[in-house]
Amino acid sequence: MRILFLSLAAALGTTSAFGWGCEGHQMIALMARQQLKPAASAAVDKLLKENPISPALNRFCKDRPADIMADLSTWADDARNGEKTAAWHFVDIPMTVTKIPASGKNLDQWCPTDGGKAGSGCVTRAIQEQWQVLKDKTRTGEDRARALRYVIHFVEDMHQPLHDSDNMDQGGNCTVIGYFQEPKPSNLHAIWDYKMLQTDMERKKLNQASYVAAISAEFAGRRSKWAKEKTDPESWAWEGHAMATRLTYGLLKPEIPVEQPGETNCDAEKAKVAALHLSIGDDYVNRSLPAVREQLAHAAARLANLLNQTF
Repeated sequence: MRILFLSLAAALGTTSAFGWGCEGHQMIALMARQQLKPAASAAVDKLLKENPISPALNRFCKDRPADIMADLSTWADDARNGEKTAAWHFVDIPMTVTKIPASGKNLDQWCPTDGGKAGSGCVTRAIQEQWQVLKDKTRTGEDRARALRYVIHFVEDMHQPLHDSDNMDQGGNCTVIGYFQEPKPSNLHAIWDYKMLQTDMERKKLNQASYVAAISAEFAGRRSKWAKEKTDPESWAWEGHAMATRLTYGLLKPEIPVEQPGETNCDAEKAKVAALHLSIGDDYVNRSLPAVREQLAHAAARLANLLNQTF
């Protein structure tokens, strides 16, 4: 489990425990906005504007877009400690699981409810539960706006494969690896959250707006197919887990041993990985980036589809 680690990371102000970092979340929301029907887009704005977040909340992402949906796409990370929802951001499918079990896609064994205790669960259950709140017009505007902020964020989180996978390393946070020529090692989660995106944007000399335009154009031909997909968070989790197996961990050389599920000892895992002298460079990044861009575009299409069904 990584709940305590995530809470500590949030308190320290690091993005390494978050899904996609600031720009990744914002860019998914901006691409989703492009695919919203006019009525859904207006309803999203109305609900969020009429039920604003607390002005006292410390916002980690300081460079925030004017689009309210993109701005509030990162709220769930800012609020996770106060809301006690750290566990809602991920589902820890062990890397020992290499295919969907014969019993089906059900993730209950990795989605503890702790007897209904507040803050327990996982990202797939959180999406389903918060979507039900959002659709319930008997609920207060405040409740529905909070649910909308969660749904936006969690659909985005799920498309970062380390939010669907764990190798007893806190979703890659304990897997410390060199990144190009950076003087200090990073961790695998941070590399997938934002470092590869930053590398891609810098190489192409694109800012956030132009990068959104580039990804939108790259995957424009897939949108009509994606728009017909069923909203199925458990399937999304299995897709992310397969990507973690194939790319996130699978491209590391030398290979990191697959750990048996149990209690995580982050310091021991860091030492074990450090002994392998792993470093990520051009080969890893060039082979991963097409999938990263596709995950951003696919998350946007799925989020837009969910919201178009809702409003």
